[in-house]
Amino acid sequence: MRLKSERVKRLRSQLLNLWWRQFGVQVPSGPHQDLANLTSLRHIALSPTTRREYPARRMYGLIDQVGPAVKTLVNAELLEPFNLEWNGVSAVDYPQTGVTIAEQGSLLSRQGLLLTREGKELAHLSGGSLATIFGKWGARTYLPKPRQIDGDVLVMTRGLAQRNYYHWTIQMLALIRLANQAELRFDYVAAPVRYPFTIETLQLLGVRHEQMIPMHHYTHVQAKRLIIPSVASQFPEPEAIHYLRKIMSEHDWSLYESDNRLRIYVARRIRASRHIVNETELIDRLQPLGFQKVYLENMPLRRQIQMFQRAEVVVGPHGAGFTNAVYSRPGTGVFEITPTCRPPLFFHYLAEINQLPYAVYFAQPVRQKGIDADMRVDVDDVVNSIRDFIDRPPQTHCATV
Repeated sequence: MRLKSERVKRLRSQLLNLWWRQFGVQVPSGPHQDLANLTSLRHIALSPTTRREYPARRMYGLIDQVGPAVKTLVNAELLEPFNLEWNGVSAVDYPQTGVTIAEQGSLLSRQGLLLTREGKELAHLSGGSLATIFGKWGARTYLPKPRQIDGDVLVMTRGLAQRNYYHWTIQMLALIRLANQAELRFDYVAAPVRYPFTIETLQLLGVRHEQMIPMHHYTHVQAKRLIIPSVASQFPEPEAIHYLRKIMSEHDWSLYESDNRLRIYVARRIRASRHIVNETELIDRLQPLGFQKVYLENMPLRRQIQMFQRAEVVVGPHGAGFTNAVYSRPGTGVFEITPTCRPPLFFHYLAEINQLPYAVYFAQPVRQKGIDADMRVDVDDVVNSIRDFIDRPPQTHCATV
């Protein structure tokens, strides 16, 4: 049973802190401000900040309802302001990339909190602080004693990446590319293990099981050297996407060049949000067009990749499963269905980078809670929109500035 109550979490931390007072180590005194004077840190710069412009996207459905819904949710601080660009016309500033090497640095938690050997937090590299573990009710004094690692450890856990397939793939998985670009070898990879996809993807990228250091909520390790790639953008980044598509297409099991193409409808389990309440009727109408319904949640990752490599068109409600479009060949159509209160841009950007024709259908929210909702669709309108999308797919033309 997961402990959800803030009161229970606070009590748990207090009890653990009493234990660590006897058998742990004292907590660091705070973030380090003057990094230039730390001899234990070395930074390797790789690429400067870049800007990429994205064009308007093809849209279907209840388009006139999206703008007012987005403004209301942004004003209520439930949506980030970038969602005001819901029609797709936008520019994304991708941060500069690099790798920091921390001599005898330590790593705490699947949240990826980083400490120098001097006992200072590297909050700017981890994107978080000790408060993300211990809560906002007060500073804690002690941490679990670190496990000593005799070797160089690549840090591949940060924030949302430890619990979401999209953020893991987009923000973490491609970080191996930065280590390779900096010509840095590593003995181990520290990664979260809450879900099977983290282990599966690392193995597909050539990391052996014995190289993996599983990071749990209170895991604390100290390495000979920590290799810390820069925090990636929450949006798909072109070089990272190209890297992942290429490396997966080169496996001997790859179906990237297969002529046996598929039309896929990616369904979501009923217990999940963004479920289409009249989905059965929709799928019945799509089957004559050659679509097959698939659930990705319990499908082995290699099979998911193969399916998206073979895909001609992918249709379905907005969800992390569309992340697999990273592995699709150029020309694969992506048709995303989302409630008017949730106008995501992530997969539009991904499609533009990977040269995948893309369209979004805005559906009527049902049982809305904040920015999320189930959906009811006009089946005739959706089917006609998909036909139109297949018959005259949009062109991709994003540009780097």
